[in-house]
Amino acid sequence: MSRRISVKNIFSVDITDENHHISNGNIFVTDRVPEEFDNELDEQNEETLRLMDKAIKTPLYLRILMFIFPVCGIASLRVFFDFAEDTSFAQAINDAPYILLFAIAMFIGLAFVLYILKRQSDEFSESRDMQHLERNAEINEQKAFKLLNIPKDAPEIDVMLIMYEIKKGKVKSTHKDLCDYITSIFHVFVADGMLKLASLNMIHSIPLNEITGARCIHKKVSTDAWNKDDPHNKGKYKEFKIKEGEFGSMVINTYYALDILHENEEYEILIPCYDWEIIEKLTGVKATEA
Repeated sequence: MSRRISVKNIFSVDITDENHHISNGNIFVTDRVPEEFDNELDEQNEETLRLMDKAIKTPLYLRILMFIFPVCGIASLRVFFDFAEDTSFAQAINDAPYILLFAIAMFIGLAFVLYILKRQSDEFSESRDMQHLERNAEINEQKAFKLLNIPKDAPEIDVMLIMYEIKKGKVKSTHKDLCDYITSIFHVFVADGMLKLASLNMIHSIPLNEITGARCIHKKVSTDAWNKDDPHNKGKYKEFKIKEGEFGSMVINTYYALDILHENEEYEILIPCYDWEIIEKLTGVKATEA
């Protein structure tokens, strides 16, 4: 079944106007936190982005080495194997060992640079700045639960969305080069005949009688990050065969679309395979193959 072009992803955001972002699903918002707390969240997000930018900023010399090492290593291997084609592999090692040793040294150098970057990332994860961010996040979550009356046992899911711009009448993802989708965390529960999806600053409410079905989509896509506490390749997540992609992204092979018909407009909520079971249990909706 082909995907319907008119369907709107409820949580995707139009950022064409950088001063006025528009969410596709504003019509479903039923509760918001007070403006004062919303401003606190904005300040916290800005601080998080500033610290993360500082943590992942790679020194110029390391960026240069990350380019030089693989280029020189691959070039050396090509020279070595070209030489081996004219003689033999054993003869090439005997006659031109330094070419092979140079290539090996380049890849060892690359591995060392990657080790330095990994250590830098780990140090940030264990730093006081990170601990401060985590404490603030916990405090903000507790405040949000109280302000929005979110049940303490409401499970947490990832929802897939895109940030996009409208250019020449076409939707253009602003992060396509990094990942296909951004994952945003929501706590979900059912109340008053509605599926509730709660973030830290608002609740989206979807009437259960407006959910028309769900589709299981077998398609490899990338998401921006892994939000769970447990590793993606262990425990309950191992069966989904999630892979690490480029730039810290995650690659999944299947996701689900919850279909909604509201005021004659078609909407969808996209959910990664590893969280679909939660929505299925809450709504009773069974997915069909797309």
